[in-house]
Amino acid sequence: MLDALLIGFQLVLTPEHLLLILAGTLLGVFAGAMPGLSSSVGLAIVLPFTSALPPTTAILMLVALYMAAQYGVSITAIVIGVIPGAGATIASLIAWNEEKRFSKTPEAFGKGALRGVAAPEAANNSSVGAAMIPLLTLGIPGSASTAVLLGGLMLHGISPGPLLVTEHAEIVYAIYAGFFVAVLCMFVVGLLGIPLWTRIISLPTSTLTPLILGISIIGSFASRGNLFDVWLMLTFGVLGHVMLRCGLPLVPAVLGLVLGGMVEANYRRALAISSGSHITFLTSPISLVILLLAVASFAAPVVRRKIMKEK
Repeated sequence: MLDALLIGFQLVLTPEHLLLILAGTLLGVFAGAMPGLSSSVGLAIVLPFTSALPPTTAILMLVALYMAAQYGVSITAIVIGVIPGAGATIASLIAWNEEKRFSKTPEAFGKGALRGVAAPEAANNSSVGAAMIPLLTLGIPGSASTAVLLGGLMLHGISPGPLLVTEHAEIVYAIYAGFFVAVLCMFVVGLLGIPLWTRIISLPTSTLTPLILGISIIGSFASRGNLFDVWLMLTFGVLGHVMLRCGLPLVPAVLGLVLGGMVEANYRRALAISSGSHITFLTSPISLVILLLAVASFAAPVVRRKIMKEK
């Protein structure tokens, strides 16, 4: 395996591939940071231009763009507090909440705590590799962006799935090596961009507030081209402000919004398969374990609070 990975690095560490990975990184950061754009949109725009490139070269550029777009989303989120795209929302929110829960100074979170930035950012970036696993091994895209990558692979005559490693091993290991190089490119781009990010932070509130509101409005409208989404965003913005003033946590509410549709869709699908019977959730070992873990996660804070009071 190490020999194959070394071959992957040999393929990647050529002037042409390094230049295109850097280009993909720059395009990805731009696509991720711009409101209304995202990694999937950026990939869809660039994909037709890669048709003339060799398969390995094209995939390396697209993978770099995908990974950098996730980082680009974080730039906007960290600098002005707005996330214009989904950007692995679930993983980031859970990581932030867990880091805060186990921190000795949870009151510092939300006020610039470094751990509160590092944890969700690590989760955000690691979600890229996780989304690639079902794509490369099963041919099933794990996200909208990997669905576009699937199209890119098929455009070059490559069919992802169990036989991909045996039939196109050089591309698989080149992708692994490309991730390492893309991370280094992201580091350089982020480092060189620090002066720009700090200038944005130093803007007065009278300038920054309309900027944040404008980006939020553009991002909400551009996602589906629907004005209703803008009003929905403004409504939930007011609701979030009220929750903060009342001391209510925002993370559970956001997770509910993100996961609610997915939970409902899969719940209805499970009932359709079981002819409306709820017993199927208890007879399947996997669903039973998930349900028990969910109950434990709800009970854990109550038990922990009770133990702390007794001490």
